[in-house]
Amino acid sequence: VFVGPNWLSNNHNIEDSDEITQGIYLDYLEHFAAMKTRGELTDMTMPEFGVWFKANRQIGQPQVALAKDVLYGSGKQYVWYADSSLRATLDATQGGSLGDLRPYAASYSACTGADSPRLAMGSYPYLIQSQHRTGYPNHFRDGSRTTCVISVNDSSLDLALCPTKVVSLEQNEEGVRVQFAAVNLPLEGITASLMTTVVFQSGERIETRRVIHSDQLDTIFKLREVVKGCYGFTEYPENLRGIRLNLDGQSLEYAYRSRHLYTTDAKIASATVPKLAQHSSCWH
Repeated sequence: VFVGPNWLSNNHNIEDSDEITQGIYLDYLEHFAAMKTRGELTDMTMPEFGVWFKANRQIGQPQVALAKDVLYGSGKQYVWYADSSLRATLDATQGGSLGDLRPYAASYSACTGADSPRLAMGSYPYLIQSQHRTGYPNHFRDGSRTTCVISVNDSSLDLALCPTKVVSLEQNEEGVRVQFAAVNLPLEGITASLMTTVVFQSGERIETRRVIHSDQLDTIFKLREVVKGCYGFTEYPENLRGIRLNLDGQSLEYAYRSRHLYTTDAKIASATVPKLAQHSSCWH
């Protein structure tokens, strides 16, 4: 909550009085002091934390966290995953979709500093960033993320409209496995639910599994997986020219013309992003 002293004294951006804001800060400190007394919290400087981290986290071991919103009481849940290859975020509020994906540093050419194209912009690059690219309302037009569109006859549903919760989060030989609670599919005339499981496997592979449960066995469900990427820094995208879409032997280079490739019974769909293949000796 406390991110700086500027809101503790005479801040024109805050409606509350100094007495209220300073009182909130004191409550904040007293809460953590009580946790420390009970042995539930250890406070460290950053160098101390660095020593602890090296002693308790092996090189190459993924870091995983289930984040729950307690500040605003929204009930939102996010799963954060980071390893030596990538960082990713799963958004349970939007059906368990992949809402943030960032390559490991130096897998993307991002030189900063004097005599570089980006004098000061050293933010971490992304491939998907829904939180800064608007989220669900515009994620087909502007935001970037993954989602799944389920269709039955003329009725369809975007899974990003279906909030869910994390049922289990475990790490084993397969990798890190995140299972979300099944969500009901409000499709016309259909009673069904869909369960999503995401597995982060070593070697920069993310696997999404879908299981549909329905008593109407003669119903044909069509699932369309959507991946909308847009690499760049903060909320600003990079020039997308040069990216090539590959679909079962067909190929199309990006040119800002809203063109599509179509096929039936597709086996492989991929995108080649040349800039991501350019390893850089520059680090932020």
